[in-house]
Amino acid sequence: AGIWTTNFIKWFRVPCVDPVPNPVLAYSPKEITQPTWVHPGETADKPVKLENVGNAPLTVNSITTIEINGAPGWLGVSAGGPFQISHLSPNYFNFDIYLNNGGAITVTPSLVRGYVLISSNSLGGSIDSIEVELIVADTVQPPQNLNIRTDCKRLVFNNAGNFGNNGSGNSGGYNLNFFDDCDTTDNVSGANDHAGVYLYDGSPVLCYVDAGDTVLNYYMFDADWLTEDGFRPIEGNYADSTTYPDYQYGYSGHYLSKDSNIVMETEYFAPTDPDSCEFMVLKQRFINNSAKTYNNIFFADAIDWDIPSDSGTENGSYFDATRNLMYFYGAEYDADSIENNDCVLANQRFGGFSFYGGFKLPHYDSTGDRYTVPRAMWSEMNADFVYPTGGFVPQQLYDMMTNTTGYLVWASTDETMEDSLYQDLHMVSVFTKRATFEQNDTLVFVKIVSTSNTGETALLNSIDKARAWIAARPGIFSWPEVMELPCCCKWPGDSNNNGAVNILDVTHIISYLYKGGPGPYCPAQADANGNCSINILDVTYLIAYLYKGGPAPHCPPPTCPLCESTYP
Repeated sequence: AGIWTTNFIKWFRVPCVDPVPNPVLAYSPKEITQPTWVHPGETADKPVKLENVGNAPLTVNSITTIEINGAPGWLGVSAGGPFQISHLSPNYFNFDIYLNNGGAITVTPSLVRGYVLISSNSLGGSIDSIEVELIVADTVQPPQNLNIRTDCKRLVFNNAGNFGNNGSGNSGGYNLNFFDDCDTTDNVSGANDHAGVYLYDGSPVLCYVDAGDTVLNYYMFDADWLTEDGFRPIEGNYADSTTYPDYQYGYSGHYLSKDSNIVMETEYFAPTDPDSCEFMVLKQRFINNSAKTYNNIFFADAIDWDIPSDSGTENGSYFDATRNLMYFYGAEYDADSIENNDCVLANQRFGGFSFYGGFKLPHYDSTGDRYTVPRAMWSEMNADFVYPTGGFVPQQLYDMMTNTTGYLVWASTDETMEDSLYQDLHMVSVFTKRATFEQNDTLVFVKIVSTSNTGETALLNSIDKARAWIAARPGIFSWPEVMELPCCCKWPGDSNNNGAVNILDVTHIISYLYKGGPGPYCPAQADANGNCSINILDVTYLIAYLYKGGPAPHCPPPTCPLCESTYP
């Protein structure tokens, strides 16, 4: 008789011995997480059920809230305690959690966090918590996947920047594998030339330091639309296989950085000519849709290649600087389940990423606003940079981006490593580091992905075909016309206006500020740090740039008063 306690150990009645009184609290839901959302200025109710599954009355001392961020009072509850919940039927109590209580949050989009704390005498006294994550937005668009195809392969992409979708599907060519490819000994997964996936996962990457914290945004590994590092979609994507005569077209729709300030979009082009089936072209835009200026911000792509290999996903890597290319290839050990039964030797399977070019808009400088080569490309082990935490570590990746230029190919430095040639690798391609990324600035980058199962030469030929294909289509990529600067600032930092930035500009500013020397011909050029003021900070900024590797001088925004005047 009586209510039996839910516990790891069953409670048995002993004749003539009363059970130990033990109230036990069970509650549902355990957490309220994304994508739970409400409209700005509106309130949503979330019912909570408290249940006493013990053998004695349970006392709830209090129900309180903690708000981590957001407008004060956005998280509320309908009951505060104290009250009792019987162990006999009915043995439950219901209350409501108020999300965006009273419409407190009106700024959109917002992501707020908090806790509902439940203090009771459960199990001798405890405080239980319900974690709350809430999106406040006009609408919430979940991720969705589509794909486009060439004559021999497909690529899957979503509306938040990701392509590859964690190696989705072992057939059908969704990950740049070939429709007519083969798997040695008919493998479905694991080792021995499983040929269902060439490109496992890929994403654009943003990385910068903000108020002392390193911020990283991308959509792969453990970063998605519900995580701190991921991108958030704000509209749907679409694929078009009929409009264009010579390619299929895919469009991601707009997606946002986690601070909602940078808007991104990706276009995908898949040639329909059978002779051009081994490559696809991606066109990426980053748009600063806010009044915030980002300093020393990196723009990049990351790809986790898993070229079919005798050792599962372990690959080698190399580069071709003349093609702005980094590529990966399979490991061939001649150790298949059926010896010498390779339908395609693993070392004939390749996958690569080539940077075609990029530019900044507004386009004022045919040199500084154009990108013909990547800042850096490298390959590294997932075991070192991904597996320990499930994804990239922001500070670790920022340091790599800062300290690496040119091409860096992973190579073992550990003599005890089981395999010093092939490992599970990823690649990062850094397109540029912008000293400033200002309001309405837009960056455009065009890149190529390609795979081959007939060797290295075929891959290189495919990249050459892709570059010629892009060059023949100026609508996909062409250099914009150079615009006139909206003020006299053509050579930032050149205070004495002699066409060069050097120590003479430092002495020119000091003489002007403190010794009654002549003023700069163009005040905006003397404003080396671009803050609309000429002072000692511009001197230290120039010295840091010239001698300490600091950021380059840059013009103030066009609305700056310094742009409106010149000295005689």
